[in-house]
Amino acid sequence: MKTGVLFAATAALLATGSWSGVASAQERMSTTAVQEAPRELSKHSRARLAGLQALHLCSGIFQSEMSEATVRASFQPGTRTRAPIGETIDRDRHFVSVPYDDKMPPRLAVWRPGLGCTQLPIGATLDAAGTLRRLPPGVAPPALDARAWPTGDAGATSRLDRKRSRALEAVLDGAFADEDGPYAGKTWGVVVMKDGKIVAERYDPGFGPHIAARTNSMCKSLSVTLVGAAVQDGLVDVNRPAFLTEWQTPGDPRGRITLDDTLRMASGLYTEDDNNPQPELYGSGAPAYEVSALNMVNSMPGKRFVYAGSDTILSTRAVRQAMADDAAFIAWPYQEVLGRSE
Repeated sequence: MKTGVLFAATAALLATGSWSGVASAQERMSTTAVQEAPRELSKHSRARLAGLQALHLCSGIFQSEMSEATVRASFQPGTRTRAPIGETIDRDRHFVSVPYDDKMPPRLAVWRPGLGCTQLPIGATLDAAGTLRRLPPGVAPPALDARAWPTGDAGATSRLDRKRSRALEAVLDGAFADEDGPYAGKTWGVVVMKDGKIVAERYDPGFGPHIAARTNSMCKSLSVTLVGAAVQDGLVDVNRPAFLTEWQTPGDPRGRITLDDTLRMASGLYTEDDNNPQPELYGSGAPAYEVSALNMVNSMPGKRFVYAGSDTILSTRAVRQAMADDAAFIAWPYQEVLGRSE
């Protein structure tokens, strides 16, 4: 299994510039198509969904290097139509634009080498892409084909005996039967490990070990791994209250929140329904510090678990603030975790 493509996508999530939304979009706000039901959706909802469309196309075509047909077939069910509806896919300048309103600029997602695709905020034009940082010279995704497993791909596989192999193949058959199979859903790829080695691997047509498929919330695990590396390096302290500068005004109730709270998704910040910060982060291109960090508290920190991607985003923002050097921060995931050989 090719590990480097996943690492590249993860670095894009953590090494974002001023804009948010590099993470794969989690379409929880609405599953109504933007242009299939324009009268039922507000302009803002259309803008968010167009942003998701732009990000999905950009990531699939430029980061994953899938065929356009495969990318369109992998859209979140109901999010948009699978046929082209006026998007611009600029393969020379590596961006995708999706219109949603005659009086507003289209939504834009821009690809950068080694950093994936960034969704620009609502109202931004392509000029804003020039403000996005690039990886510094000499920093690049690692070559993992020849590196020894588990930090590379060499020697990654092991064989099962014939009886177990056949039984496992039957399980994979069921997984790839999709909605008609015992597990339902839609399967793009399955990798099975035993005793630390890959014992089975299969992919849907158009996907494969060298294709960076959409990871969604799995990136949270990789994000907090990088926070752990920052703790090990002494950059952040999980027990320190008011770990973000936005919460350090005397008397601010958010000043009680610790990094440990956000890592456990127990910050106490408001995030429960369609008005929570996540739709704005994933669909609007809104910066985390303008939405999540400035969100109000609705429960005591550390007392209530609520599954919230915004808490993970704030955890990685703590590392960025601690470094106080965006050029260094954007390279740090590769240097400290993703590219390390031991």
